[in-house]
Amino acid sequence: MIQNYFKTAFRNILRNKLFTFLNILGLSLGLATTILILFWVQDELSYDRYNKHAEDIYRVTGDFEINGRLEQAATTSAPMAATLKQNYPEVIDVCRMRQAGSRMITIGDQNYRVNNISYADSSIFSVFTLPLISGDKNNLLNNPNFIVISETSAKRFYGEENPVGKSLKIGRASYMVSGIYADIPENSHFNFEVILSMPSL
Repeated sequence: MIQNYFKTAFRNILRNKLFTFLNILGLSLGLATTILILFWVQDELSYDRYNKHAEDIYRVTGDFEINGRLEQAATTSAPMAATLKQNYPEVIDVCRMRQAGSRMITIGDQNYRVNNISYADSSIFSVFTLPLISGDKNNLLNNPNFIVISETSAKRFYGEENPVGKSLKIGRASYMVSGIYADIPENSHFNFEVILSMPSL
């Protein structure tokens, strides 16, 4: 009985080749598109999920009125962090971050272009899950001219040598490497190669 069904289906396929081809092509394209959309959605939903406390991390944004128009920006004034921590007991910890863009780093007579540089408070390592490879977690970005670099940047700048305690220059300013952190996963909304201490500002 089942053999008859297969024979009939096969004969219909041979009789209507163009119709069969269009049906199979449509089904294939539909499935491929659905799978690609599922992968994209899965990737989007995975952003910043590497953080152990991802559900408890919030980004504070600002509403500004400029010439009678309401503007929204993913930025706030610098004192906001301390004010939130001091006045709201539900705020466990805060971290200020400020992108510095692309800069040239000089080590000895070598120059390296680094595209993703940011200033941050030392609390970045307690707010976000950034595994530390080397350095004192409590004293990474507390002082002016301290710098923490990613694992990939450390290998790029110093090879297999441990750079902690060594100095480098960004422009005319000298910085001391106070630590190395594991590379931030690709599915993160920030991916800094180098983090400068906020007191450096």
